[in-house]
Formats: sequence, C-alpha cells, structure tokens
Amino acid sequence: MANLSLAYQWAINICNAPNVGYSQTYRNQQTVNGITYYDCSSFINYAILAGGWETPGYAPDNNAFTTFTMGAVLIGLGAISIPVTDEWQPGDILVRNNSYGQHTEMVYEGRRTMGAHTDRYPLADQVSINDYDSNPSTWDNCYRFQGTIAYEWITGNRYLSMEEMQNNAVVQYVDMSAKGWTLNAIAGLLGNEQTESTINPGVWQNLDEGNYNLGYGLVQNTPATNITDWLDANGYERDDGFAQDTFIDLGLPPGQWIATSAWPQSLEEYKTSDLSPEDCASIWLHNYERAGVEVENERRTQARYWYDYLQNVGPLPPVGPGKPIPEWYITANQQYAFFTMQKRRKKRNDTGRHSYII
Repeated sequence: MANLSLAYQWAINICNAPNVGYSQTYRNQQTVNGITYYDCSSFINYAILAGGWETPGYAPDNNAFTTFTMGAVLIGLGAISIPVTDEWQPGDILVRNNSYGQHTEMVYEGRRTMGAHTDRYPLADQVSINDYDSNPSTWDNCYRFQGTIAYEWITGNRYLSMEEMQNNAVVQYVDMSAKGWTLNAIAGLLGNEQTESTINPGVWQNLDEGNYNLGYGLVQNTPATNITDWLDANGYERDDGFAQDTFIDLGLPPGQWIATSAWPQSLEEYKTSDLSPEDCASIWLHNYERAGVEVENERRTQARYWYDYLQNVGPLPPVGPGKPIPEWYITANQQYAFFTMQKRRKKRNDTGRHSYII
C-alpha cells in the first residue's frame, strides 16, 4: 500500500545525504564517480516510488517522467490538483512549465520546498531542502495525495523493506525517547529488532502465524504467549507497536532481562546508557535476547546504522514522562522544532494505528 510518509522521508534523506547531485544526463538515479544524480522531475519520480506507488513506463525501468508528463501520472495515481495559492502541506508536489522555467519540487513545510535544484550550485546544495520560502505565483500546479504526513507503525505478518523499517524506527524513536530512553539504547534495541522482526510489531517467527510456541512481535518474545497474553489482557491490538514498546519498557515478561557478567547493566541502567550503540546492541543481545554470539557483529553494525540515521531525524519533544505523543497534541511549536532539527542535518553535514503527525 502506498504511503506518503515514506515518499516524504525518502526525499528528506536524499536531500541530506552526501554525494548526491543534479544532472540531466545522469538523471535516472545513476551513480558516477561516487555521486548519485537526479534532476528535478526524476527526484519526484523516485520519491513516489519509495512511497510504494508504481509508475509503469517511467522509472525505475525506463526514463523518469518530466515536468510535462508528470501531472497526468500523479493524477492517475490518485493525486488531486489544488490551487497553488492554497495552504501547502508537507508532501505536496509543485510543478511549473512557464516563464519561470520548467521545474518541480516537493513541499517540505509551509512555503519551503525540497528537491533537485540545479547543477550551478555547489554539490551540497544541488539536491537539498531550501532555506527560503517559495513564491506560490511562480508555480502552475500543486498536486496532493490523500492523507497527512504521519509516522504510523507499518505492520503485518511479513518482512519489512528498509524504507518500512526506517519508518517504524522513527516511530519507535519518538516513543521510547518520550519514555526516557537514550538514542544509544534505542539504537541497540533496533539493531536487534532488525534481525528479530524487521522492526515489525505484527510478524510471527518464520511467518508461522498462530504458532504460539514460536516468537512474536518487535523483539520476538518466545513463546508468543509471553506477550500476546499481556496484550490481550490489557485490551491492546496484538500488533500495536506502542503497546509493545510499553511491554519492553516495563521489563516484561518478568525475568526476561538477566544481567550477565560481561554486561552487568540492569534494564534501568540500559535505558539511559551512554555507551556506544554497538555496546548497547551487545547488552540487549546478551541480557534480553540471548540469541547467540554468532549474530553479535551483525547486530552491532545494525545498531550503528540506526544511531547514525536517527540522530538526524528528530525526535519530536516528548509530552510528559513515559507517554507517546497523541496526534491531537502536536502543536505548531512542536512541528517547528521537528523541522528545525531536520534542517540542522544539512548544516552539520552529518553522514494502521496511532500516529505522530509532523
């Protein structure tokens, strides 16, 4: 199922990634001498592909669409055209073919846009989030897909793609940060969850749905009844990632966390750890998962990935201790704080259910 949030986050990631440039010659996501290239319209084409839409006849198997052809494609995929003078929403797509030129960008927030701009800028600024407002009168069309940019748990009895794992990692980062966990501890958890469940609260071990002798959920509690009984008793949907976060944060099931001689930290100490993401992954592996040392290096590497990824994502400010942020509580100031943190990424040159609205 297509997800606008995945397309939006992909666009942010590409804008803030190193070694991404603008080229009309190599516009189809081609990498030349270590630099991956887009032009304005191919950037949008690959963004919506990342969101789960398909564009037969265009990317990725053929040449990406252009500013002249993309409008019909977007409408065919379910987007609607709104007046360019209306209030823009994150994820809206702006297109022009007029005296100001042929160009397209995605709305970042307010009147700010992001995309592949021009090869006349330094490399770091060719594909980026603009730091100035765009004038609506310079655009011909504004296309909008249904829905609001919201990070929701992606779930189901299947293995998730990397883009889907990134989405769930952001959701869990926001939730666990609100519970007082450090990014280091969250990254260590995610490094293990990536292998255990692909960060999917609805997956059964080996996809063997209903086999309660095997594992279930984010950390693959085994037997599955260790967590399903608690979820059922407390009135949660079994694939509710927020409920599973609470289960993890409470140290359930009793006795699951066993400090080892190599890693003597308690769960409470782990939550606030400032040890490296790699060491946090080892602590979680040995003290909670107990999956075997043969998988340790992979999980340590994965933890580092999530630490690097998430330190540039947010999170939104927490609402009180130990509580996730309900969608109706997200204020304009909180949205501004989130977007400000996103913008700092570039300047630092850093390498369905409840939702968090941004």
